[in-house]
Amino acid sequence: MMLRRRSVLDRVQDLDRVQDPKILALIASAIVLNFVGGEVIKLARLPVYGDSVGTMLVGLLAGPVIGAIGGVASNLVLGLRDPSMPFFAPVSLVIGALAGAFAQAGFFRAWHGTAARRAPVRTGAAAVFAGLVIGVAAACVATPIAAYVYGGVTGGPTDVLFAVFRSYGLDVWKAVFGQSVVSDPIDKLVTALLALAIVSALPRRTVARFPNGPRLLGDADVELSVPASADIDAVA
Repeated sequence: MMLRRRSVLDRVQDLDRVQDPKILALIASAIVLNFVGGEVIKLARLPVYGDSVGTMLVGLLAGPVIGAIGGVASNLVLGLRDPSMPFFAPVSLVIGALAGAFAQAGFFRAWHGTAARRAPVRTGAAAVFAGLVIGVAAACVATPIAAYVYGGVTGGPTDVLFAVFRSYGLDVWKAVFGQSVVSDPIDKLVTALLALAIVSALPRRTVARFPNGPRLLGDADVELSVPASADIDAVA
């Protein structure tokens, strides 16, 4: 079985998949994961976020388009409790989209998939690299939002880092960027590995039914995991 290249039209058609019950259930579960993760980090007072595990999970399983939609939806829903969340929706959009894009490019492989079993070190290094890149991208998007809208003080645990940079005489922009560059790559690296662990804990048949399933599992596992009637972008 050979996976065909996905075109721009394929990505546009991903929008139709949002109405799929399993995609809706995935996004709903992601919102809960993001909420729980964010609350745990706040209680622990760690200078990271922890509120994008679900967003990355959606991206890994469903691709960049649905990952972006899931990220924005999560921020809007969680904004009912935390008014700052909707302002950072563009950050979640980037996180979900990049997670999906990296998964499609083969940077994330389920640990029980063929590719991971054949090259575990390379597979792990690729996931770490992707997580760090997503973190840097998130930092770049979040910096102007935090600086312009909140003056650098968002009310979260990361404000401690902002205060440290300010104490060294940095202006608001530089202090916010410094805080983001320190906290975001670490946060998104751990988040990416947690999301990958969740994917790897799911049964192969379940993973294979999502748009990115073939990439996450590796081609050799797809034929074993998916019934012939499954909806997969593939040609014999």
